[in-house]
Amino acid sequence: MAGNTFSAIVGVLCFSMLGDSIYSMAMALGVAVLIMSISRCLHPPGGATALSAVAGGEAITTSGFEFVLFPVFFCSVVIVLVSVLLNLPFKWRLYPAHWFHLNKKVEPVTTKDRDAELTSEDFLLAVQQHDSFIDVTEDSWVELLEQAKVNAQKKPQHPEHIKPDAFYSNGKLGKNWQIRQVVRLESETYPKAKLVVYRTLKNNSPGVEQVQSLHTFLQWARFEVIYENHHWKRARQ
Repeated sequence: MAGNTFSAIVGVLCFSMLGDSIYSMAMALGVAVLIMSISRCLHPPGGATALSAVAGGEAITTSGFEFVLFPVFFCSVVIVLVSVLLNLPFKWRLYPAHWFHLNKKVEPVTTKDRDAELTSEDFLLAVQQHDSFIDVTEDSWVELLEQAKVNAQKKPQHPEHIKPDAFYSNGKLGKNWQIRQVVRLESETYPKAKLVVYRTLKNNSPGVEQVQSLHTFLQWARFEVIYENHHWKRARQ
């Protein structure tokens, strides 16, 4: 509804400024796609709606913004309502797809509860269980998954600085996953190397204090983490 309506408004404005010309059509199409992308309602037929407002003939161009209200907006609303009614009796038909996310809450599995690495078979099964149409082939899903694994392992970055009272993770999977809370930083008298006093978290509870050299701690830490909405997540850099 939004994609068609915004595109119709753009088309009417372009025709009012530039008339029935190739420049008007090009601008209507380009600006319509831009507006739909920014407003996150990209609808491919919206481009045709914008062109229709410019080159659809005298009956359309003379109607001005009435064309936006009827038939564009009115018919878009009717189409969506009819689609909802036609798909509503069938529970396996997810339309609109947003209802799927409202009615089916998928509880995330925390990293510490995972015992195995994600495989392409697991990923493809999850796509099938989502039960909605996604225009990506299985080969592309596998390629994307494997590329993500390569990116995760390639050139691991470690924090440049360690902050007291901050939490850091080694970024590993399953039982190897670990979080440490930095208590304080200390310096030895000789040699003058900094020491990190930290606590390892178990079930979100800090353990006993341990000491490690700053260099060794930096090699272990992959990134800083924060506890938000009952889950650990990577802190924004």
